[in-house]
Amino acid sequence: MGNRGTGNRGTGYRNRHFRILSPEFPLPHSQQFSQIPDIAQVCAEYEKRLRERIAGLKILTPTYDDIPQAVVVKRALDARKPFTASQKSYRDTLIWETVLRKVADGGHETVLVTGNKNDFSDAKDSERLHQQLEEDVTQAGFPHTAVGICTDLARLVRERILPEITAGTDDIISALETDSYGPLSIKNWFIENAILVRDMPGDWLEDVLRGSDFESPEVVDVDLTEPVDVQVDGVTKIDDATVIAEATATCTLVVEGFVYKGDYYASEGVPYHILDSDWNEHYIWAEQYVKLPVRFSVTIDVVSNKVVNDELQQFGEIYGHCSSCGVPILHDAAESCTACGVAWNRG
Repeated sequence: MGNRGTGNRGTGYRNRHFRILSPEFPLPHSQQFSQIPDIAQVCAEYEKRLRERIAGLKILTPTYDDIPQAVVVKRALDARKPFTASQKSYRDTLIWETVLRKVADGGHETVLVTGNKNDFSDAKDSERLHQQLEEDVTQAGFPHTAVGICTDLARLVRERILPEITAGTDDIISALETDSYGPLSIKNWFIENAILVRDMPGDWLEDVLRGSDFESPEVVDVDLTEPVDVQVDGVTKIDDATVIAEATATCTLVVEGFVYKGDYYASEGVPYHILDSDWNEHYIWAEQYVKLPVRFSVTIDVVSNKVVNDELQQFGEIYGHCSSCGVPILHDAAESCTACGVAWNRG
């Protein structure tokens, strides 16, 4: 009787810890009690993602291979923190010596983030270095405040890092309103991601080509040899670490489609050029360059200064295209092209 229910508790334990290891990949209900992840593989994949993220943020990772072992041995024999009387904490000592020798800087505060309060923290105040470690800092020639300790990374970000970053959010917004902040340029982002226009939802391509001879049109590319005009319309603060920039852009789409031969031969002039004049018995394969105004928004993480989300949509209604330069006509009563100035006879 004493063992009744042990199996259920065991499977519940395994599933609970699988969710902790990989909350973004929960097991289907039908497999909850039968599949156990390969812990070594999960750890290897996490380490790979972590190292890629660290490299992407250009974070320095100092090595410890040149830490003198004589120094480590002496700390162990003296039971000097982070060593204890039992002479454990070899790895913690390597971390501490690396901080002292390669990270600490008298002009800035270095914060050691660790949950190991026993080996690094003061006995009465876990958010203060142990006295022996503070002595190490001053003996290294730094003020005792040059190295601090924090036992909660989330609190460090919330209380110390975000306030410093978000204090300049207004400056970031002002800079983005003129297109760029640091290495992030809204115009460059659009140019690099212009092909996303092809995947905009809705029947916008049919609207763009309304009245055209094209059948089965498809956007195959965005012509970046043509100037891309991007205008930032506004930047809004969402929270302490996030802003949304809204902008409009005009880009040149490369559209391919089919034209009925009868329509082609009946036309005096066409806005497209032929790729294959004899695609089949009835159709010509053609290509057309179409200018399209697009409204888009990008969500920016001001901590990493990167775009974390985007949304693109057609800008307003299109009433045709200028026969001279191909710029979209955005007003039904327009009498001339806003780009090239050519007047139209809309009689």
